[in-house]
Amino acid sequence: MPEITLSRISKRGDNFMQHFAANPESFGQVIRALRLKRGLTQAELAEACVLRPATVSAVENGSPGTRAETIFRLLGALDYRMHLRDRREVLRELGLPEYAR
Repeated sequence: MPEITLSRISKRGDNFMQHFAANPESFGQVIRALRLKRGLTQAELAEACVLRPATVSAVENGSPGTRAETIFRLLGALDYRMHLRDRREVLRELGLPEYAR
């Protein structure tokens, strides 16, 4: 199963940040953390994405039925991109055993 890596590069290109998500719950936690880091409310993020605040709340709470378009809107508003990576590769980079979750 692939891991999802969310990354952001600063305008100068020297600030590379990564966040990993392996399921809807961890993806929602990452979105919430990124939103809070930017000082945004759910309503403000929703407005920037042309979504309903309830949709942002559902994503942050790990809703398994989130549409790809919604994910891309959220990531765009937070200035992040998504990369799909082999789970085993990520675990190796982190120095964790392959059976880790």
